[in-house]
Amino acid sequence: MAFDYRLTLPAFVEAICIRLTILAAIIPSYMANAEVITELQNLCSAFESYFTIIRDGIVEFRPPTYQELVDDRNPAAGPDSWLLSWTGRGGDLFGAVERYSTVHIVDHWPLTEYPFPNPNPAGIPGAPPDPHNYTKFLIRHLVRTMSRWKQVYNKVGLPAMATFLVQLKTLSGVSPARVTGPNGDWSLREVAKRLAAIQGSGITNGSQPISLKEVLQILQTYIPPPLGPPVNPPPYLSLRAALAQ
Repeated sequence: MAFDYRLTLPAFVEAICIRLTILAAIIPSYMANAEVITELQNLCSAFESYFTIIRDGIVEFRPPTYQELVDDRNPAAGPDSWLLSWTGRGGDLFGAVERYSTVHIVDHWPLTEYPFPNPNPAGIPGAPPDPHNYTKFLIRHLVRTMSRWKQVYNKVGLPAMATFLVQLKTLSGVSPARVTGPNGDWSLREVAKRLAAIQGSGITNGSQPISLKEVLQILQTYIPPPLGPPVNPPPYLSLRAALAQ
């Protein structure tokens, strides 16, 4: 059974608040005391380490590789299938889970949104995945997975932890007083960096200047018939709609 770090955090936060109250009562101008500042910075480092452990513990379900989807079209490949999950309720699971508390946001991938020219189920011979459609599939899978990662981030209470951490950094004189890394909010830079890892996405460097219009065009997973699947998501009219998959 995994240890849920969140169980001890309320007591840790209360202990920090009590310590601050004691310091304010017994040490005049305690915020100008070098020993107090060192102590607060140590507390800040400890709290940030727990925050990072929990955040890094949110893991994403990976998408199937192109070859795995090819194998799903081959009856001789065996019973394992990405198209038909073991639950029998649709496509395989995707989303994110926090490994310590097991808090998760997962869904079944729609059977009609795999990158095949027709919706034949796994194990039935059919045309292999189209490479262009597969790239679009990876982009759609990435955005939906990131969305669920951010939902888990919010659900386990990390925004409140981040706010407290920033306040603690400010008190201890840590500069800059901020929390870096992914969080529950969308960042255009973050999306561009993740898209750059997908070959053929149109972004080769996640640090390059990028526009909202360019990102929206890349996130556009709509493929008109006859190349697209029979049931196809409509074109996105805004970046907000594209990220809300």
